Amino acid sequence: MADDINPNMKNVNFLDDNGNVYILGDFDFTISQNIIMQLIREIENKSRTIDNRFLNIYINSCGGQARELFSLLAVLDRAKAMGITIVTHVLGEAHSCASMLACYGDTRYMSQHSVHGVHLGMVFPGAITTQLQNKRGFENTSKHFDRIVNLYLKHSKFKEKELRKLLEDDDLELSAEECLKYGLCDEIA
Repeated sequence: MADDINPNMKNVNFLDDNGNVYILGDFDFTISQNIIMQLIREIENKSRTIDNRFLNIYINSCGGQARELFSLLAVLDRAKAMGITIVTHVLGEAHSCASMLACYGDTRYMSQHSVHGVHLGMVFPGAITTQLQNKRGFENTSKHFDRIVNLYLKHSKFKEKELRKLLEDDDLELSAEECLKYGLCDEIA
């Protein structure tokens, strides 16, 4: 029904005039279209100043396409290398790609009623017509899932065995208190 009121509200991912990033919709083409290039410019500007070396990212998203997430993380890696502190704020839900982005911050906040949806996601390898393509597709899918596991291991308190068991449940949702316990956030605001 809300889409009937304003159809443009479906994907609201943008950078505001103060350089804050808002991921309030799906991880789709709007990440590349509305955020990546503007964020690169913002990072260059922030790196030249002594003050305001923080980048705030506000998240309320059910996730989406991992390639958009990993493009955004590459830009955030550049920001971190330039001494900019990434601060993430989960305002409601952070599922899938949004969960990985939320835990990627140097400082990570969640509201009391926020949740993380943690899972491996899905991979659509396309049309497979040969055994070699099937084998390669399986290998690429395994690498993709390992990349997700490694991201969570690096940015949380999970033990690998515990994390892999949790990720088997493709519909796992963690409360703010559970996220604090597992190290997916630093503070419940």
